[in-house]
Amino acid sequence: MGIDLDVTALRRLLSPDGSPLTIAEVLAVVAASISCDVVSWSRLDIAGQRVLDGVTMPAEAAELDASLDDVFWAHYLDHPLCHGPGERVPVLAITDVMDGAAWRRTGLYTEYFRPCGLEHEIGVKLSHPPGQTNVLLLDRGPGRPFDEHDRLVLTLLRPHLDAAIRRIVDPGPSLTRREGEILALVRHGLTNQAISRRLGVSPHTVRKHLENAFARLGVHSRTEAVVALETGRARH
Repeated sequence: MGIDLDVTALRRLLSPDGSPLTIAEVLAVVAASISCDVVSWSRLDIAGQRVLDGVTMPAEAAELDASLDDVFWAHYLDHPLCHGPGERVPVLAITDVMDGAAWRRTGLYTEYFRPCGLEHEIGVKLSHPPGQTNVLLLDRGPGRPFDEHDRLVLTLLRPHLDAAIRRIVDPGPSLTRREGEILALVRHGLTNQAISRRLGVSPHTVRKHLENAFARLGVHSRTEAVVALETGRARH
């Protein structure tokens, strides 16, 4: 795709304290990290056979994909990354579960992948409710398949991708600026006394802001609040 790695976007992906990325920025980081011809993110309602949300890059690939939507659902149960041994593996390429000859004999390949000009696919499965999928997919045309290096990079990025996308689609309760500031200092190990000195406010004020933040987040401890901050369940 010829996308250069945006170091600023990568830093924002790896840091839960930064401003959230857009889905397009997340996909750009993925495409710059792993060579591919198409990269996409989608959430699917399996029972209803419908796309709940999704973004595909480049745009022309998205248009072609949409035109083959019925074909995709007709063969969805044959997708080796979605069913069978590959269903529960977080990062997996089609070639990890099927040899090339068997893959090219499937209806999914002949009626969907080949018309799209695609041959190889690797998926990164993200957290999702029952009955849905939440996945990043990278595709390549004929040529080099995805390899162990690609799987390793995506495995390392996966928790950060999961948190980044969760912050976008389900940002969680909104903290005030001061609550977010205090929680960020809690995350770095500062006590209430140290935070009060750092911010020039009383320990009582710090404690009150923390109580309000706990109530917004539905948590009961500093540890739980930090987890909520790090996993993107809170925004400020």
